[in-house]
Amino acid sequence: MPKPLGPQFNPVYKHIIPYTELVPISVLKTLKGNELRYEGKALEELSEDIKKRGLLYPAMIQYNQFSRTAYMGEGHHRLAALEMAGYTHMPTTVFRVETNAKRGINVRGVEPNRHNYVPASLKPSQIMDYE
Repeated sequence: MPKPLGPQFNPVYKHIIPYTELVPISVLKTLKGNELRYEGKALEELSEDIKKRGLLYPAMIQYNQFSRTAYMGEGHHRLAALEMAGYTHMPTTVFRVETNAKRGINVRGVEPNRHNYVPASLKPSQIMDYE
């Protein structure tokens, strides 16, 4: 099965394309993150949609530069759907959380998106080991 790259990513994500890499699903599965909220038929439908249209949004690894920890911030369902479809890699990018962990506020005047993510200008291979 080919490594999935959608016909094009949603234009909202065009600024992160240079930092997006194909990461082995086996590596992404080792990252902590949210549990799946749906499975079964809904996951099968997502898997079929990805087979037809490709993947439109990369997974987002959330990286905390202060604690040097990474976990899966966005993409749990897409990851499971890709694996179900037989893919081995997933387009992935790195975002960082720009908050003061003790105070829960934004630092350095960075404007995060609604999830408090800002592009990290890092590639996944710069924070994780994989081939």
